[in-house]
This record gives sequence, C-alpha cells and structure tokens, in this order.
Amino acid sequence: MRDTANPELTAAWATVPEVAEAQTRYEELAKLRKNQPARPGADAARAAVESEAWETFRDTGKWPSDVGKRAAKAYLDGLEHEAASRALYAAEQRAQYEAEGLRDARSDVVLAHLGRRLAETLTDAAEHGEALNGVSDAEGAIQAGGAVLDAWRALTALVPVYGRLRAAQWDVLRSVSGEDDRATLAKWRREGYGQLRGVNPQDIPSDVLSAIQADAYSVPVLVWVANHGDAYMPESFGDVEDDVLTTTADEVSDSPAVEYMTYESRR
Repeated sequence: MRDTANPELTAAWATVPEVAEAQTRYEELAKLRKNQPARPGADAARAAVESEAWETFRDTGKWPSDVGKRAAKAYLDGLEHEAASRALYAAEQRAQYEAEGLRDARSDVVLAHLGRRLAETLTDAAEHGEALNGVSDAEGAIQAGGAVLDAWRALTALVPVYGRLRAAQWDVLRSVSGEDDRATLAKWRREGYGQLRGVNPQDIPSDVLSAIQADAYSVPVLVWVANHGDAYMPESFGDVEDDVLTTTADEVSDSPAVEYMTYESRR
C-alpha cells in the first residue's frame, strides 16, 4: 500500500469521502490479518499428531488407536485456518488495489485541496514576510525582537508546511503517471519546474533555485516565493508539461537560425 508520513497528503486524501472510506476498509483488513493468531497449517498440524503417536509407541510399545481421528481433525483445523488466512489476504489485496485506484482517480480533487493549502500558506508567508522589515536571518530577527521576531518564528513554522505541500504534489503526480512520465517529472523537478508558473528556472535567483531543486527551503526562500506571485499547484502531469513548453519556447525562438542543407544542395 502506498503510504505516507506526510500529514498534508493524508489530510488531502481524507477530504475525498470514497477515498477515506476505502482507506479505512483496507486498514481494517490489514489489522485483522496482523492480529490473526498464528497456527500451524494442515500438513504441519497432521505431522505433529503423527510424531506424537510415534513417540507414544516408542516409549510404551502401544500404538494410539485414535491417531487417525486426531490427525484428521488436526489436518482439517489447519486447513480451515489456511483457508481463512488466504481469504483475508486476498481481501486485503483487493482493498489495497481499490483504495489506490480511487486515490489516483480522484487525484484532481486532492491536488485542488493541496492548491488551496498552498495559497493559504503563501498568503500567511507574504504577510509575515512584510513584518520582517528586511531582516533575512534568525540573528537579525532576535536582535530586532518584538513583531519581527514573532514574524520570523511564524515563517519558520511555515517552511516545513511548504515543503510538505510540494512533496505531496510530486507524490500525487508521480502516482498517476506512467513510467516514462514519472522519469520526466523527476527531471523537471530537478530542474526547478512545477512551482512557479510561466517562470523559466534560469530566471530564478540562484539561491532560490538551489533550494527548490534540493527541496531544502528556508525563510528567505519562502518569502521570495510568496512575494513572487506566480507560485502554483499543478493540476496534472499535462499542466506541468504545458508550463515547461511555454517557458522554454523563448529559448527555442532566441536560438540562432540553423541552415540545413540537403545532400543535393551541397553538390
């Protein structure tokens, strides 16, 4: 089961009722299977009765008259346990498949929720960033004290929130993409796409771009993104792709024209 320790992603999934219900059903089955008592299977249970009968005969010279009855019962009990375990495992696998399928099918709703959370986070970051009055590090905030220090502390708490939202974004996009598209997404992520719409990574300040590429955000980086105004939450793989094509179009148009000559024209 694709699982996550990212609370932003967990909360986003929980906003879709059918996804939350399917997840609950899966978790119930997983718990039942985990708590199922361990018992020997049919063959092992029968073998245990046979061994006991042999030991009795070896020690006493008398063969137990009920060995067949006990061995058969042990075998049937073990067989029943095996059947119950297999049925529970099959149900758990089906519940997992259904839950993952529903999450992928409703990825648009999840990304929309993450987009709203992103907007809220950036609005708060922009407000607190304004209160910093130009302070750009913790030492300066401590020296300034008062409202500046409060703003710095608030922004420090928002930095991991922003990081989790971006991590959730890539997790969802990756889960609904094919193998080739996942590789392409990873490439775009490394290059710095998928966070600022219409902005070529080459035009992002080097320190901000490095933080985006490394998923290592800081208060100054968050404030810069919040004030930039073009931050967005992609709605799909195609949304990121369109943005990449748009922002790289200028690179193609600015490239020097190349004259291609056919073999005949060179003769």
